[in-house]
Amino acid sequence: MRSSKFLVLTATLALCSCFARAPLPIGFVSPLTGPSSAVGLGARNGFLLAMGDGTGSAPGRIGATRLIVKDDENDMDKCLLAFQQLKAQGCRIIILATTSQAARKAIPWAMREEILVLSPTVSDPTISGLDDLFIRINSSSENYGTKLADVAFTSYGKRFVAVIGDSANELYTKAVVDSFSARFAGLGGKVPFALTYRSSQGIPAKGLLSELKRAGADGLLVVTASTEAALIAKFTEKAGLTIKLFMPPWPLTIDLLKNGGKAVEGAIAVSIADMEYRSAAGQLSIGAISRKIAMRRASRPCSATRRPPCCAGPWPRGRAPIPNP
Repeated sequence: MRSSKFLVLTATLALCSCFARAPLPIGFVSPLTGPSSAVGLGARNGFLLAMGDGTGSAPGRIGATRLIVKDDENDMDKCLLAFQQLKAQGCRIIILATTSQAARKAIPWAMREEILVLSPTVSDPTISGLDDLFIRINSSSENYGTKLADVAFTSYGKRFVAVIGDSANELYTKAVVDSFSARFAGLGGKVPFALTYRSSQGIPAKGLLSELKRAGADGLLVVTASTEAALIAKFTEKAGLTIKLFMPPWPLTIDLLKNGGKAVEGAIAVSIADMEYRSAAGQLSIGAISRKIAMRRASRPCSATRRPPCCAGPWPRGRAPIPNP
């Protein structure tokens, strides 16, 4: 794995670690329980694999770090509370691997508190360009819907694609569904019905299957977490429906294959991320962050007796584009 995937985080930690003798506290917030836990657990394990934790973390690149993990249970109030607790524990850098819905309150609060937030998951289009202290690698969720419509219509010849989405991640689901529906209709396709449900109340399997049969749908866009996506695939398989499933990145965890088995074989998914910050917007973001780091170093030279400025004081403010290839 190329280290440039962690360019911004590594550069920031390197700046901080040149000051700190004690391990630098880094917050991590995600759903570790409930239907979306696969996303949170995968992101946490990925961070530990890539960066390590403790005295020997990322040798030669950054100093020691201490990861402080909080479970937000995919709830916006609990996510905000986790951020507030992490700030009280000395964290000025937080990895946010939760849903767009759960992050709704925490991100604006963190920007006001001048906390650096890095997210591999949040893709709500309404936060694009919010602040250059919020950095994400995902494209806007609207782009997933548009691309899925192109793939369904052009690559697979689908003309009647129904939709089912989990309102537990309302912002993400709405952005994907609305962009898919608009693009698919523009291409000449039809969305015969769009069904929403809340995962905490169970999947309306009976209603879904009857609607699919009535509408003669030849495709189904599934905007849910991996557990529900696997169940929906199994429902359609058991009912004998030969229907192509289309998915955005949300359900793309190892649990999808583990729980879905043959029922999810052949499902089509898209994921758009500027992992190397190669897009024009990504390069502008890297440039903005690099300038901030240079300004901090110039204004506050390294000293073993002072706290790292990125952990103790405000960054120069401003806005930079969020990568959106």
